[in-house]
Amino acid sequence: MRVIAGVLIIILVVSMGAMAFQNEPDGFRGLKWGDRPTEDMALWDVVVGLDLYIVPGEKLSLGEAELVLITYCFYENRLMEVNLHFFELDNYALLKEICRTKFGKESEQSASDLYWVSSQSQVSMDYLPVKNQGVLTLASFPIFVEYIDAMKAAEAKESPGGW
Repeated sequence: MRVIAGVLIIILVVSMGAMAFQNEPDGFRGLKWGDRPTEDMALWDVVVGLDLYIVPGEKLSLGEAELVLITYCFYENRLMEVNLHFFELDNYALLKEICRTKFGKESEQSASDLYWVSSQSQVSMDYLPVKNQGVLTLASFPIFVEYIDAMKAAEAKESPGGW
């Protein structure tokens, strides 16, 4: 339910003419939104129309923040989003400072702890204290919208008439 609310907020913010934010990401670590998986990537999982890859031996940190996993999500063989997974409140605090320094003031409305959005990209970060874990997500907004539209179309096809 939280994902659906987040998606609706994203669409609302963008449809209201969200402006670009500073240093908007166009990818991560040399990969650009829309790029194909590279030869050094390994398929890690397939989840609801997305191929998730990892880069074995990749540096699992961003600045001083320690990461436990970085997943590269591809929709139709195009890089759509990158998820940086972490544990510990200290890493959340470090990543929050890194993001605010790089991207500026976050967007006002969000289902995420921290959130930046424009018509081209989105950045969100969530931390769950109960699980002591979080994720920083960088994504291509246009490819994300294509993915959501495809999921909606597949769902409508599976249940004609809404039954």
